[in-house]
Amino acid sequence: MPKCAHCDRQWRYTETLQQLFSLKCPVCGKKNYLTAKSRNWNGMSSLLYLPVIILIFMFSELSIVGMVFLGIGLFLVSMMVQPLMLELSKEEEPFG
Repeated sequence: MPKCAHCDRQWRYTETLQQLFSLKCPVCGKKNYLTAKSRNWNGMSSLLYLPVIILIFMFSELSIVGMVFLGIGLFLVSMMVQPLMLELSKEEEPFG
């Protein structure tokens, strides 16, 4: 779970889900930023879902509707896992 870069308080899972897009600390109220490592991990993990969906579609008998539900399910799983992988910093780091 991420820790606030300003007050060093570890966020709870539900707090992280609520602050996922603003990244504002629920205690001190200061804005946090994703580390470059965390941004890279989020980008790479989201890119992995498309090949998985394509491979499942190629080698299974799922219909288009089934694939849509599979895609939605994978998206929800990624949203549930994302708070566990966040690392925060006080200022925005360059991509790298």
